[in-house]
Amino acid sequence: MSLSTGRGNKLFATESAVFLASDHVANMVEIGEYGWEIAELTTSELDVDYVEALPGEVDYGSISITGNLVQSGNYAKLESLKGKLALFGVQHPTASDASFQCRGFLSNLKIGSRTKSDILTFTANIRISEPPVNFVAPV
Repeated sequence: MSLSTGRGNKLFATESAVFLASDHVANMVEIGEYGWEIAELTTSELDVDYVEALPGEVDYGSISITGNLVQSGNYAKLESLKGKLALFGVQHPTASDASFQCRGFLSNLKIGSRTKSDILTFTANIRISEPPVNFVAPV
């Protein structure tokens, strides 16, 4: 699935099992595609002249994001998730079926520039470790 543009989407990140309103860390500018791929396993027997293909493990891949941090302390929050499995959520402003959440980890985080409005920009990749599900709004 691709949301093509992330404008208006909100990024949430937390180590807990549910989102709080304070877990809103960024407003999205762009979001990449996400989906899944199944590894192919091949097998054959000695007495046959063909190879049998079987489905292997599901890989949910990564999703690339670009955004603006909503508060200066949110970089530290994202930095604290380095190397940790966390819950990430993307809330679409109008289409709830385009909103999702997933468990994963930040595979990279790069800080961009500071805008004229004193907003810090960033790019990141989230390596997805579990299937994305419908977004559950903050409590």
